Amino acid sequence: MKRLRRASVIVALYLLPWAATASAECAWVLWAEHEYRDDKFRTEKSWKLHVARPTQKECEEVLQRVWQVEVKNWQPSAERPGVKEVQSAPGLVIVTFKKGDSDYAGGFSEEFVCLPDTVDPRGPKPR
Repeated sequence: MKRLRRASVIVALYLLPWAATASAECAWVLWAEHEYRDDKFRTEKSWKLHVARPTQKECEEVLQRVWQVEVKNWQPSAERPGVKEVQSAPGLVIVTFKKGDSDYAGGFSEEFVCLPDTVDPRGPKPR
């Protein structure tokens, strides 16, 4: 267990300078991950690219506006059960919606995150 923790710290320290240079050299992209869970708790995830901005700060400003609009669009109604929880950190917001009787019976969440344009959260492209 100690080796795993030590390895995690080493990886984090290795990536720290990379993250600092990424903010200076590249654009920042706002991504949204939509996660749907059906009543049998099968999960379906999809990513959507929202917008790119020249700086991390500008990306995070757009992130704040985008997730607030999404929450307003999901106010409780017969079709939409409303917001259960909002979690946030710099450059990241996760909105979890309440379970309902519609297509979202198992649950639904959206994650908004600003990432350097060199990072694609969908993973590597198949060759």
